[in-house]
Amino acid sequence: MSTATAPALAFRHVSKTFNGVRVLKDVRFEVQRGEVHALLGENGSGKSTLVKIVSGYHEPDPGSVVEVHGMQLEFPLKPGATPERRLAFVHQNLGLVREMSVLDNLGVRRYTTKALWRIDWKAERIRARQLLARFGIDPPLSRPVSDVVSMADRALIAIARALDDVEHGGDAGVLVLDEPTVFLPETEAKRLLDAVRTLSAHGTSVVYVTHRLDELTGFAKRITVLRDGAVVGTVDGAIRKSELVGMIVGRQVTATARIGRKPAAMGSVVLKAKAVSGHRVADASLEVRAGEIVGLTGLPGMGHEQLPKLLVGAARTTSGDVTIAGQHLARLNPRAAIRAGAVLVPGDRVQDALAVDESVTANVTLPNLGDYFRLRLDRRHERRVMHQLIEEYDIRPAMPSTPVRTLSGGNQQKAVLAKWLQLQPKVVLVEEPTQGIDVAARVAVHERLRAIAAGGAGVVVSSSEYEELADLCHRVLVMRDGAIVQSLTTPLSKDEIARACYLT
Repeated sequence: MSTATAPALAFRHVSKTFNGVRVLKDVRFEVQRGEVHALLGENGSGKSTLVKIVSGYHEPDPGSVVEVHGMQLEFPLKPGATPERRLAFVHQNLGLVREMSVLDNLGVRRYTTKALWRIDWKAERIRARQLLARFGIDPPLSRPVSDVVSMADRALIAIARALDDVEHGGDAGVLVLDEPTVFLPETEAKRLLDAVRTLSAHGTSVVYVTHRLDELTGFAKRITVLRDGAVVGTVDGAIRKSELVGMIVGRQVTATARIGRKPAAMGSVVLKAKAVSGHRVADASLEVRAGEIVGLTGLPGMGHEQLPKLLVGAARTTSGDVTIAGQHLARLNPRAAIRAGAVLVPGDRVQDALAVDESVTANVTLPNLGDYFRLRLDRRHERRVMHQLIEEYDIRPAMPSTPVRTLSGGNQQKAVLAKWLQLQPKVVLVEEPTQGIDVAARVAVHERLRAIAAGGAGVVVSSSEYEELADLCHRVLVMRDGAIVQSLTTPLSKDEIARACYLT
């Protein structure tokens, strides 16, 4: 087969073994030129490992073959070899340096230079604005990413940089997107998908790793599903969602019915906030009762992303009062909130919820580490409790000493839930609870939140996924310009929530 007619990307007999465990097993499929090819599978199915092999982060087992436009990659890949092969990547962690400016993040791989290797900063700024203009964002280029850019904008910056790599010198490259919309609300995700669709129409091949099955309709030409490290099959993108879910999990998963009723055991008020103000939030007031799951949502930047942090003092409030389980918090800070019985599960697991280089045990037992001291740390007791939590929350692999960074997104989220819910809190605030996790893990997280509510806790879920809120919540509060402007009650629907966000 000539390079002109060869697939854009081909995997042939690709396997990978870690410490005697085969995580990829004879993976074989092809990505055709100019197609959007989705790669699906549960967390831990091998998707990210496969992407890391193509990017050169991992070396596959002997006998594995990866071809780009008919040319075989030689492992281990040399640093910088993937751009030469016209391969560009956006990984889940985005690969941005938070302390560096937006301009430096965009240009770090390929600065425009003048004589004597001096950087042409004027040309750099022009190029950066052109790259970002396609996504409709214009952040201050000289400011650090961590200071001025939202999670959605960070993802768009990373994708713009990757597109620049793929388009540099032609339009026939391969762009690999690993959960590119994981931090994006529905409106911005649509913008991204439109940009990727246009790129594909001009000849660029796209490998699209996602858990959001609704994105694939009319977008992915073909879909390959991995399960337990092996290819289940490659199917047409028009496949029905129910069939696709069955391929992913290997069993029939039925959607949980809409609640359509008030909590069975409505209790007393466990969270009361009055006129809370802070970053992007103005005079927000709400009450949550024991046994109730309350959703927070709105269009991007309307305040629902910040309110949970303000309620527990994880972000600075400028005014307002918060009462948790009858205890008024005179000084609003995370320690006081935890003592009163409120916990926050942040949306950004890697940055805000986990010490990723530490073990599962070190992360999960941190909030109540004092319970394991008997003059010194009782590691036997700690291990015993940890094994119970791993079994209860189905954290995989079931190895307490495993570094958290090696876990899939879904299992990281289970670890975060175990970390905080073991405290038996009276109030649980959760940001984007199923962000970047697969169908089965999503069901498990929802079941866990329902269980803690049924046990008498009040649960607040901040999410930009309207369907998730409709499935999970008894009540949804819609925010606009930092204020709560509407309260939707059951029965809820995705369309009703979306309409309220856009029209209220």
